[in-house]
Amino acid sequence: MSGVSSKPMTTARLRCLWLLVCCAVAGAAQAGATVEVSATAEFNVRASKLQPGDELVLRDGVYSDARLELPCKGAEGKPIVVRPLFRIDRV
Repeated sequence: MSGVSSKPMTTARLRCLWLLVCCAVAGAAQAGATVEVSATAEFNVRASKLQPGDELVLRDGVYSDARLELPCKGAEGKPIVVRPLFRIDRV
């Protein structure tokens, strides 16, 4: 060995490992769930369980004369997003 103690290296490795674990947990906590629905009743059931950061995706179909309820709230930096499955760009 070169006279360098292995203890500081072990402490440094543990700190790095701890930092990686914290980043992974924080990233998982920020990532929301994506839920796809295809009917009004399914939308309302799933919408009632959404958490900040989640995304509710409407599959293709006709949603006419429907009462869609969104009884939940997003949070700062974690909105709840409702969007169609396929986005159509307007010309």
